[in-house]
Amino acid sequence: MLMSDAVRRFVHANASISGRIVPSMVGKTHAYTRYDEEGTNLLQREPHTVLDVGAGRKWHFTPALKSPDMTLIGFDIDGDEMEENALLDQRICGDACIDLGVPEQSVDLIMGRAVIEHLHDNAAFLRSAHRALRDDGRLIVTFANRYAPFAILNRLLPRRISHWLLTHLVPGSAGVLGFEAYYDRASFGEFKQSLTDAGFEIEEEYASYFSTSYYSFFLPLFVVGLSLDYLRYAIANPRLASYFLFIARKQSMASSGTAEVESAEVSRRPVEGAAR
Repeated sequence: MLMSDAVRRFVHANASISGRIVPSMVGKTHAYTRYDEEGTNLLQREPHTVLDVGAGRKWHFTPALKSPDMTLIGFDIDGDEMEENALLDQRICGDACIDLGVPEQSVDLIMGRAVIEHLHDNAAFLRSAHRALRDDGRLIVTFANRYAPFAILNRLLPRRISHWLLTHLVPGSAGVLGFEAYYDRASFGEFKQSLTDAGFEIEEEYASYFSTSYYSFFLPLFVVGLSLDYLRYAIANPRLASYFLFIARKQSMASSGTAEVESAEVSRRPVEGAAR
């Protein structure tokens, strides 16, 4: 018990110092911050039906953004996780890779914060999301890159060990982190291709590079991790990112049909310089 208390004090002391020296840009450039901003913009358009996938215990936006005419549906594989989520008008429990539990073309906005990395078949999820959305409906998701340093470590370590490390060395992770992660198609190129294959038009893609909070339990490791994050940030290659944000739109049948006609007309035009 004494050793456990000593370790706990050591971790919290290091985390406290790390929190004081972390640069403000770490939070400002994080994909979660961008998700909050862009999600707020989409909610201010007053969508009638919003589906929050991986809803969990709380909605990640201010209650003021839930307009009186909005129906907020929570979806989670663990129904108990949503019991405390008081803003939800409806709760659906199930596997998002099989079915989202809503009628086709019944949703205006699908949101997912830190859920993509926990789905075992993201291609199937995106197809289900596309079917659930109305024409011109949006999907916004933010998730960890499968090639982020902490994600690679998470896959290499046995789950019971990674769960123990999170619980004991990352303050505030209990009940928030530690859920099983698959990182299926959760790289930059793979997820973009999956969106396109599912029929989405990508409106925004964003990458962030800082993930130092995982190392705050030991100050020297935190400093090394922060230095490496700065290097990846300077290189600015999304394949090296820690987190992504994507916003994608389900094209309306009318606009899709127009695009196909225009494409066909272009393909029938003679190429300049071709032999006649």
